[in-house]
Amino acid sequence: MLAYYSFDIKGMFRNYSKYTLTDNEHRILKTAYEQGYFEWPKNANAEEISKSLNISKVTFIQELRRALRKLVLKELDFDNVDFMGFY
Repeated sequence: MLAYYSFDIKGMFRNYSKYTLTDNEHRILKTAYEQGYFEWPKNANAEEISKSLNISKVTFIQELRRALRKLVLKELDFDNVDFMGFY
């Protein structure tokens, strides 16, 4: 007996959005939080965190800004956003 399954491609990506962080953005954001980057005063600066991640300071700052931008836009519920520019 053959079994047929309906496949809903849209449903598969229902929880995915343009605001979803990449694995790298998530890792950088999590590390920044865990090391106290968002504390006042900061427990770690961008240079210290980038060294712990074995990436450049510029890369850390760019990836962190992308992640924060996505979270802010999601929270503010913007739907017409062009992520090609990232900033």
